[in-house]
Amino acid sequence: MDLNRLKKLSEKNYNCSQKVLVYFANDLGIDENLAVKIATPFEMGMYNSEKCGALVAAYMVLGLKYGSTDFEARMNLAGKVFELDKVFKEKMSTKNCRELLGMKVLEADNMNKAAEAGLFETICDKSVAVVIEALEKMI
Repeated sequence: MDLNRLKKLSEKNYNCSQKVLVYFANDLGIDENLAVKIATPFEMGMYNSEKCGALVAAYMVLGLKYGSTDFEARMNLAGKVFELDKVFKEKMSTKNCRELLGMKVLEADNMNKAAEAGLFETICDKSVAVVIEALEKMI
């Protein structure tokens, strides 16, 4: 994992899903600005504190790399998604944003509470690192 590259993405204030998709964008033949736009609505568990945005962006990376209409290729992709899920759950304990952060981020004043507690820099950045490391081994 290129930590300098990841640091630069953080300096651009990219959210978790944007960091993951943009990290691989060049390798996948997509423009960084397009990757940012595609990944935007998947942050904060798709704005509902559901499945982690970094993990969802990792699925996008796998889809861009291995997506196909061929049944066998799709089943191979499914295996990679299951493998990624297993790694993520082993390292993060859950795939759910609300459970990772201990709160529903867009509820009440939770965005400020999460920021003040440093959750985006700790939990979210760790989630990003976990999926990037896993993807680098898979693709």
